[in-house]
Amino acid sequence: MLPSLGCFSVGVVLIFMNEATSIILRAITSIINRTPSHLLKEIVLVDDYSSNGK
Repeated sequence: MLPSLGCFSVGVVLIFMNEATSIILRAITSIINRTPSHLLKEIVLVDDYSSNGK
């Protein structure tokens, strides 16, 4: 049996490599705008060894 829907929360892992800051911010904004606030627990950003030093 599945737990009730009130028990769920969501964590999003956003992995990027050599992306412009504006692209990353647009993705984060989209995640926040499209995910119900009571479900979204965290957004984790992972830089996958970017070579641009950012």
